Amino acid sequence: MSFIQENKIELNIGLKHQYKIIHVSDTHAITYKDSDSKEVIEEAIRCEKVWYAQKKGFAEGANEYCGEEQMIPSKQCLLNIVKYINSEKPTAVCLTGDIIDYYSESNYDMLLEICGMINYQFVFSCG
Repeated sequence: MSFIQENKIELNIGLKHQYKIIHVSDTHAITYKDSDSKEVIEEAIRCEKVWYAQKKGFAEGANEYCGEEQMIPSKQCLLNIVKYINSEKPTAVCLTGDIIDYYSESNYDMLLEICGMINYQFVFSCG
């Protein structure tokens, strides 16, 4: 199972130029810092376990292989998506919600840091 579900759609609506737009949603990335409280860290670990279970469940539902090599942390998955975005050289990127799983200071800082790695124009909306 790839960490990206890619669907290419071509629309001919009479525009002069060709545009490539990448849409990303529902990555539900989670992180924590060692300096976070015990409760914040425990919640992040609990949510990451849920993320792994959902990933495995989606793969099984689609009859796709999902071994240990596919079970990367949610933050790494989001970083891989940003690498993919930058390699595709899009005209624009749409990040449409649930990029982080829930608000915490650590998740918000991660969101700002990783979005700062996108080398193309993007628009972001909350989930």
